[in-house]
Amino acid sequence: MKTIAYLDCPTGISGDMCLGAVLDAGVPLSYLQTHLAGLGLNHEFSLTAAPTHRQGLRALKAEVTLIGTAKPPAQNQVGNSHHGHFQHPHSGEHHAHPTQATLDETRPPPQG
Repeated sequence: MKTIAYLDCPTGISGDMCLGAVLDAGVPLSYLQTHLAGLGLNHEFSLTAAPTHRQGLRALKAEVTLIGTAKPPAQNQVGNSHHGHFQHPHSGEHHAHPTQATLDETRPPPQG
C-alpha cells in the first residue's frame, strides 16, 4: 500500500521547508540520504535535519549544505529575516526579501 500526500501551497514552499515536512511526516532521514547517494552527488552535499521551535510551534528543519561552501549560520543569516532564511547557492527560484529601504520607497507620500 502506498501513501500519497498532496501539498496545497498557493504561495509556494521552499525546498528545505518541504524536506522538513516530509521528514517530520515520517520519512526517515537515512532513507533520503541513501536514495540521494544513488545520484552520485553525495560528495557534493550533506542533508541534515534537526528539531526547531519558532513562534511556539515545533518543526523539523532540514538543511542541505554544499560541501566546501558552508559558513557558520551567523554569517549565512540574511538581514533581519522574520523566518530565518539562509543564503543558498541555488538558482533564482528563491523569493527575495524586501529591505527596509525598499519598503520605505514603496510607501505613498504622507497626505497633507
